[in-house]
Amino acid sequence: MAEQPTVAASSTTTTEKSGGAPWLAFLVGGLLVVVAIIAWYMMSGGQVEQPAVQVPDSVDVNINAPEAPALPDAPSPAPQN
Repeated sequence: MAEQPTVAASSTTTTEKSGGAPWLAFLVGGLLVVVAIIAWYMMSGGQVEQPAVQVPDSVDVNINAPEAPALPDAPSPAPQN
């Protein structure tokens, strides 16, 4: 009987680290927000609407607080023997 040759199977998996640094995404996002705010300000002509509410110059507040109740007399000290 003839011997059959043995075959060894092997597999190699290689992984590559992909993607940029996470801080770069935050930096680009922050810059995008700043540019959007500047663009909004420029498109509005630099004039931001003021609320139509009239605020009084002074406010007069009178509070009639009730009198505090009187405290009971303090107990006398214990006699010394």
